[in-house]
Amino acid sequence: MRNFVKKNKLTIGLSYTDWRFDEYFHWLKHGSPSTNSDQIEIVVLTYEKNNYDDLLSCDGLVMSGGKDINPQLYGKGNQVHKCGTLIPERDEFEINLLEKAFDLQIPMLGICRGEQIINITKKFNGSLICDIASMDAINILLHSNNEPKGPRHEIKIEKDSLLYSIMGKDMIEVNSFHHQSVDKVGDGLRVSSRSSDGVIESLEWVDKSMEPLLLLIQWHPERLIDEESSRRLLDYFYNTIKTKRN
Repeated sequence: MRNFVKKNKLTIGLSYTDWRFDEYFHWLKHGSPSTNSDQIEIVVLTYEKNNYDDLLSCDGLVMSGGKDINPQLYGKGNQVHKCGTLIPERDEFEINLLEKAFDLQIPMLGICRGEQIINITKKFNGSLICDIASMDAINILLHSNNEPKGPRHEIKIEKDSLLYSIMGKDMIEVNSFHHQSVDKVGDGLRVSSRSSDGVIESLEWVDKSMEPLLLLIQWHPERLIDEESSRRLLDYFYNTIKTKRN
């Protein structure tokens, strides 16, 4: 059980990734117009330290992007050849971390891999498309390249969704750095946006009153720090945490 000691700072747990980690750190510190950087304390959670207990001090949890998730965890072990580098130790650590986060009712923001690993946990029992480019479909958008902000494309947001209420519009432009995406949507979750090729771009609770907060997105707002959609998302996350604490 967490001990909610009155404090001025928000403590945000951040799962560690060895790919462009500093961008997450910078965004969480400086990407919210309503929350100053000196109000944010970031706790790095990583399989290398196995520091599950540090989650007890956290007000919110951000699951970062990174390497592919082992497809054996969602019933597609025969498609491992479609994956890139796998880090089983990270998969195990983060799945256990998420179980604790749900037990503690900690608000969560899942980015790219973060969305995917939440979807495939036993709580939701979802699955992933191992490689978008190998899908038997036409008009597949470019979902990854080597540009700093990635390829850009629009997503269509469902008007009855939480994401729509956050963004205030049913169409926004996002970036992409992924070759995998959600396939079977986890039990209790719903799709709140898609790209024009049908790729699922965000998930949320079917029941908006469910706790804890889940904001699950496929794109990378930490690389769009100066854009309105990025600011709105982080503001909502922080303001929800503040309301929960109060």
